[in-house]
Order: sequence, then C-alpha cells, then structure tokens
Amino acid sequence: MIRRLRGRTASLLVRTLGFLTRWPRLAFAIADTLAAATTLVRRGPHHDALRTLFPDLPAAGFAAAIRRIRVNQVRRLLLHGWAERAGVAALQPLVRTNDTVPRLQPPLILATFHVGPLLALTAFAERLDGEVLALRSQTIGSGRAAHVSVGAELESEQQRSAAFLQALARLRRGGFVFMAVDPLQQSGLEVPFLGRTLRLARGAFALSRMTGVPIVPVVAGWNGDEVEVETGEALHGDDERTLAAAAAQWLERYLTQAPGELSHQLLALMEDDGKPQAGGPGPH
Repeated sequence: MIRRLRGRTASLLVRTLGFLTRWPRLAFAIADTLAAATTLVRRGPHHDALRTLFPDLPAAGFAAAIRRIRVNQVRRLLLHGWAERAGVAALQPLVRTNDTVPRLQPPLILATFHVGPLLALTAFAERLDGEVLALRSQTIGSGRAAHVSVGAELESEQQRSAAFLQALARLRRGGFVFMAVDPLQQSGLEVPFLGRTLRLARGAFALSRMTGVPIVPVVAGWNGDEVEVETGEALHGDDERTLAAAAAQWLERYLTQAPGELSHQLLALMEDDGKPQAGGPGPH
C-alpha cells in the first residue's frame, strides 16, 4: 500500500511539474521542497547504510546526505519525465560546459555508475567528438544526435552478447562506448568497496582487455541547478578484476566526498560478510 502511494505521488509530481521544462529552477525549487516533506525516502536502508559505511560522518553531514538522497530521487523523476515529454534535448541546458569534453578522445570506454542524475549523461554524450554507442537498459526520449546510438535491448544473455559485439566493433572503429558497470544482475566481478564487496559487470573491463582501450570513470552530480560531469584518470591494464577494483576505488573516493549520492542500486550490489544488503533497487 505504501509503495503504491509513493508511486502515485511520484507520477503526480512528474505530471504536475512536467510543463516546467523551460523553467527548471522553479521546478527544482518545488521538487526540492517536496522532497524534504514527502516520504519518497523514509528511514531505512539509506540511513543504516550511511551510518555503517561512513561512521566518521558528523551529524550535520549525515543530515545533509539524507536530504541529498531525497532530492536526487525526486530530481531523477523530473529528468525522466522531461526526457519522455520533450526528448533528451530538454536536458542539454542543465549540463554545465567545462573542459571535460575536449579531454575525452576516442577510442574510449566511459564507465559510469547509478549515482546522481545518470540520465543527464545521455545529453553529455551528445557533446563528445566522435561516434558514441550508449548501452543502457531503456531508450528514453527522442531527437537524439545523429552520432549517438543507443543499445537498449539488454535483458537476455543473447541480447547482451550482441551488445558486447556491437561495442567491440565501435571501439575498433575508433569510437566511444558509454556504459554503466553496476547493472543489477546475478554475475559479475566482486571487488573491495567501502569495507565491503561491490559486484560489477565484466563487460567494460573485458572490452578494455580485448582492445587495449582505456576506461575512464564518469559520473554526473548536481551543482545547484546544473549538472556537473566528473571524470577520473584513465584506467589501463590487461586484468579485468584489477581494472574493476580500480574503478570501484575511484567511486569509493567520490562517494566519500559526496555520500549523498549513495543509491539503492549500489546498496543492492554490495555485500557484507557474504550477505546482501537490505533494500532493493530504486528509480535510476
């Protein structure tokens, strides 16, 4: 019953604020206020996880992180609603222009995680100078740039194998492959993460091993009402687990500085003494 009410609240929020794509600051101000007042995130896995994963986080920092988690969830709903309503182009004005794009030269594997406004990275990908293959679990929006293609059929093993071959071909032609390395699935590479274990998909790391193309970790985060894209140093190597561990270490450093970016997706992929963390995947 509670989940149904939350789902209805979220749908009502998207419908109500969906017309404000031209006035994002107003939409975000309303959404942020609602995020603090609603029960989209109640005391539960996030509270317990923050206490356990970041034991040195002061009370003020803890409260700020919980607020950020709430805001991120509501804003994520808004971005999805806007993209479905007006296409990915509606998100372009939100992505801050900096020197990140010129520094990313193909062939390159851009590995991201389910933290922050992940959908905004689709708009960011359209600014890259080269052919881009974005692998994601669903296609959202329309009016995508001609140099960006999306592989969205990733449900079955056969579909994932086909997407892998498509990505391999794109890299060998000198393009970009953009993919999340923390999808919810049964198998993966288990690597140390925040004192526990994080399970990452092999795909990006196998692509790097087979082609010699480096991996660059990339995430998006909110800076006020704009999206800032942050990238890490290129990861090189011929051992998949070592590459995965390096990517997890980069994410660990990022979350230590921004614990409010913690998500249900990551919690579902983390283990403590072999036991999965409580809680399931949230919207992403």
